[in-house]
Amino acid sequence: MHVLICAETVVGEGFRYNSERLQALRRWASRGQVHVLVTEVACGEVEREILRGVRRASRAARRFAQEARILRNSSQQDLTTEVPDVDVSGITEELRQQWRQFLKDCHAEVVCVGVESASGQQVRYQAGRGVERDGEAEAVRAWAVAGGCRPMIVGPDEAWRDATLGSELLDYVPSLEGALQEVSVASGRLSDEGWNALRGAESEIEGMFVERFTGAAFYLADRDGQVDEVVVRSMDDPELVVLDISDRGVAFEVRGTINFEASVTYLDPRSAVWDERRGDYSFLEEVHERASLSVLASGTGVGRFDSPRHERLEDLDLDLDEQEFGVRLDDVTDLWGQ
Repeated sequence: MHVLICAETVVGEGFRYNSERLQALRRWASRGQVHVLVTEVACGEVEREILRGVRRASRAARRFAQEARILRNSSQQDLTTEVPDVDVSGITEELRQQWRQFLKDCHAEVVCVGVESASGQQVRYQAGRGVERDGEAEAVRAWAVAGGCRPMIVGPDEAWRDATLGSELLDYVPSLEGALQEVSVASGRLSDEGWNALRGAESEIEGMFVERFTGAAFYLADRDGQVDEVVVRSMDDPELVVLDISDRGVAFEVRGTINFEASVTYLDPRSAVWDERRGDYSFLEEVHERASLSVLASGTGVGRFDSPRHERLEDLDLDLDEQEFGVRLDDVTDLWGQ
């Protein structure tokens, strides 16, 4: 099976090539069951996004150091609040080398994109990020014809989705986890016993997911305040997706809507008064609410089969994709009726 990864797939994983999804792709490629493709345009996009990301992180680190100076006076936390000297060029090159090594580990083939398509016509379309690409889709079609195969285009890119509509040469899957599940099914490794073992562990997986979620950090995304005392009430529509499977175990993704309650404290905008000396508003009161909230969360995990017959999963482990969740007050339902 041929899988072409878009730049958005790598960016969406946060350039973490040790993520369970990208590692699953690497393992399928190392077994020879997936032929990984990437266009030269996507290679350039990833390297440019790495530079932009490092620059943004450098600016954010400087802002934190400036705004967190008060923390230097506390002995309760060991925080470095000096302005960091971020080596943008050095870190960028290091992360670019990680990207190139990942492609090497996957035995990836780079599809060259010329100014003109194989038919001699220049093809243009607008990518989801607003980047104009010349001939990229046509180059992949030409590669597919020459190779006698039908690549699966993987990534949340609207331009690729539009380019593959009605195509007899290209397939499109918007997410890496969706593509990996298709690979798992097509490989023949995902037996009924394997599915049953995963489904049998669903309750334990959900419990582990809820435990990780409760231990995450929460913050108010739209004003000064804090979120405490999180209590999960339920998990709606949990979905399990197989990323990789072998005789020894399985890697999976789980996602669902978490319904929870939390104590929310924030400055009451109705108590704001203008402070002429400071040239800013001061807030005289705080609002305390017990709120009912819902967020969509996801994570990846692994489990080991107890026997070659895949009867049961054990030694389960799971990590959330996000360790912090922002709460907006527009989403809050006050349980105290205040």
